[in-house]
Amino acid sequence: MDVKEIKDVDNRMKKGAFIAACTCNPLDIPVGALEVFDIVSMPPSSLVTNARLDGDYYEVGARGRGLPMNMRFTFPDLQQKMAAHSKK
Repeated sequence: MDVKEIKDVDNRMKKGAFIAACTCNPLDIPVGALEVFDIVSMPPSSLVTNARLDGDYYEVGARGRGLPMNMRFTFPDLQQKMAAHSKK
């Protein structure tokens, strides 16, 4: 596997329709960004591949391929428990 450093990230920020450059966890992608995708069943959370998204992204590699901006690591059950605990 070749590793290539990406420089000038500011110049690679884009907005619009794009294809995900890699397989992603749909829980980590901003709400509403996913449009079309294939599902890879992999408990405890399925993954998406060949995903077409729309929104802000970092262009990586070929034109129109990228990584969504504002991705975040999420565990919905844990977030609900933490929110309920903080209300006590």
